[in-house]
Parts: sequence; structure tokens; C-alpha cells
Amino acid sequence: MLLLLIVLFDNFRVSNCRSEYRSTFRVPLRNNYFLIMGVVLMQGLHILSMHIPFMHELLSVSPVSFKTWFIFS
Repeated sequence: MLLLLIVLFDNFRVSNCRSEYRSTFRVPLRNNYFLIMGVVLMQGLHILSMHIPFMHELLSVSPVSFKTWFIFS
């Protein structure tokens, strides 16, 4: 569960690091489609790896229930 929390926070953090010189609030999110697609793809890959038996044995993670997802949000 800690790995999932770290991934969620990192996805939030990367959306705040869109520009070195301009404020996050002045840079629209739609200006960087690669960032959006990368975050969605990596979050989906992380969730998928928790539910595939081979991957969760390899990474030593277990699936997270829907109840736990709502505790984080």
C-alpha cells in the first residue's frame, strides 16, 4: 500500500513541476499531452501489475481493495 501511495503522490507532484520559470497555475495542463498520457499510462501499469499474479509475486505487492482506494481520496 505504501508503494501505491508513493506513486499517487508522485503523479500529483509531477503535475506541479511543469515549468521552471512560470507558476504552475499559469501553465495549462493541456500544453503537455505527453505528461498527461505518461501519468495515466504509468498509473494504469502500476494498478495492472498489482492484479497480475506473476507481477505481484515478482514485485511483492498485493491488490488493493476499492475500500482502501476511497480511504486515500
